[in-house]
Amino acid sequence: GATLACTDAACLPCAVNMYVTAAGKRTSAPPHTDRQDVIVVQTQGKKRWRVYTPPEPSLKPTADIYARGKGDDNLPLYSLEEGKFGCEKVLDVVTEA
Repeated sequence: GATLACTDAACLPCAVNMYVTAAGKRTSAPPHTDRQDVIVVQTQGKKRWRVYTPPEPSLKPTADIYARGKGDDNLPLYSLEEGKFGCEKVLDVVTEA
C-alpha cells in the first residue's frame, strides 16, 4: 500500500495518515506539534496552512514538546499569531488542487 511505497522511496520507516476537512470548515485541527515530519498532499479544494517554530520549552517545562496543543494542552491560534509562546511563523500558504 501507500505506507510501504513511502518506506521504500524514503528508505526510512513511514506512516501515512489521511485527514479530510468538510467544505466550508475553517479549521480541521487546532494548532499542535507533531512528533514526525509531515508532507501534505492536497487532492481537492484549498486549505490555508500556517506553520510555526515549536513553542519555547522553557515557558512550559513539564509539557511534552511533541504533544503541544493536544489533550489538555492548548495552543490557541491567536496566541501563536501574537508570539505568546515564543513561536515564529515560518510558512503561511494556501494549497489548492
